[in-house]
Amino acid sequence: MVQARCVTDHKVFLTLVLCGFLLAFAARTWGGYPNCASDEHNWVFISHEVARGVDWPISGPLHFGWVQMIASTGGLAHERAMAMIGLFSVPILLLVMGYAYHLQGVSRPGSVLLALCTSTYFLAPLLESRPQQWGQVLVLLGVTLGWRAINGLGAWWPYALVLVMTAGVHILSFAILVACSLVFWGTLYVLQKSTFPVFFRLAPCLFAGLVIFLLPGGPYASMLDDISRHHLHGVQALNAPAVALGLVVGALAVALLLLRQHLKRMANAALASLDKRPAAILPALALLALATLVLQAVILPAEAWSPYRGSIFLFGISQSGNLFFFGLLVCGLIAARKSYLQGRDQALIQTHTILLLAMGVIAVAALLFSFWTLHTNWLLRVLNYGTLFMAPVAAMGLSQIKNRSVKWTLLLLMMTISLVSVVRPTAIFNCG
Repeated sequence: MVQARCVTDHKVFLTLVLCGFLLAFAARTWGGYPNCASDEHNWVFISHEVARGVDWPISGPLHFGWVQMIASTGGLAHERAMAMIGLFSVPILLLVMGYAYHLQGVSRPGSVLLALCTSTYFLAPLLESRPQQWGQVLVLLGVTLGWRAINGLGAWWPYALVLVMTAGVHILSFAILVACSLVFWGTLYVLQKSTFPVFFRLAPCLFAGLVIFLLPGGPYASMLDDISRHHLHGVQALNAPAVALGLVVGALAVALLLLRQHLKRMANAALASLDKRPAAILPALALLALATLVLQAVILPAEAWSPYRGSIFLFGISQSGNLFFFGLLVCGLIAARKSYLQGRDQALIQTHTILLLAMGVIAVAALLFSFWTLHTNWLLRVLNYGTLFMAPVAAMGLSQIKNRSVKWTLLLLMMTISLVSVVRPTAIFNCG
């Protein structure tokens, strides 16, 4: 019976992959996507500038190289080549996601994808042709392969390979993959699920990906120079990524060695408090997350609000899919904790909990980092990655809705709202 359900769910997943491609095609063909100003438009502009001989800083050289190759070999305009990569990447990336979830031990990837499709934080980066479109899925795959290697379930070389690929595809994705790997391993070490010598296998993989940034005159030379000159406010030390990474790794290693037992006691105490007072702890965590998002909203520039025509109602409706996804996540956390205490799926639940913790740490760091950078939307970018790690837990929350009619009505409604919010038709949104 369990095997039959898994086969059925995999068929659902493949059906959703096909539907994802068709919806992406419809959004671009009939929906005019992307309607509002977007990173995809910016990348088309950069393509034209590079074609004119401008030495433009590129944050995703491998992705940008694909665009140039397709444009030149196919005789296509840069805008057309960008759109083609964005469209045909959708089914490939969905299949890679399904493979990553399979490696994690998720038995129902179809349910995970259904939960994901209710959030704009998933749909927007999936549809938009830019380096992050590939980068976010490579982060999911890389962390999964790293988790398997750390736990002795797989070799290290696939993880190192994905690190190198991610470094070439997108600079931010590489940074998040490295940070998530370090936090994930550090948490396992504190919980005594890993040993310190494992770090000496992890570190060479991280530095293998870092090599591309150290090449004199390499593909990231202009990007790193531009970051240090124009994007950072008084943090010139970050111009040397090797130094920055070394400092972070060193501080983490010292802290873990000195505070391991203390941190483990704190973690056990936090879980004990959650088990005793879940009705108080979970709402408090939800309010903390909401307050963090409010702070992110406050520091966003004015142009980030212009598509909503100054309407709080339109903004609220646009975010309803994200609120629904967050509600599924909270319900999933409650269900996961109950299953864990009952001795069911403990390894999988622990893995996903640690991944959520890792993304939470990175999200807070990204928000703080925004105060020293030119752009202030780094938390939102991290959420694009974080939804992929939240999704298996959110799927557990989705399974708590027992009424099939209610479940599918809510799913279809939230998916539609989020898809419209991402496509942003000009009849509803201001794209001037």
